[in-house]
Amino acid sequence: MVIKQRIDVCCIQETKMENVEAKICCELWSDNNFDWAFCKTGGRSGGILTIWNKSIFCKSSVWHISGLLVVNGY
Repeated sequence: MVIKQRIDVCCIQETKMENVEAKICCELWSDNNFDWAFCKTGGRSGGILTIWNKSIFCKSSVWHISGLLVVNGY
């Protein structure tokens, strides 16, 4: 879907996951040209996952603040 729809950023909230690994992101993204950030949240919500095309956005820092995921870059 990512390649077919030419998606550059994918944000998923309430992932229902405790942890996320690169393997899961690769399966979602469909190629290796990606980077990602994950923020674990409390309760049964799971967390927030953001995956993006590395050719479009370069991450410089990530902050996790009270269930908020901030990815800074250019």
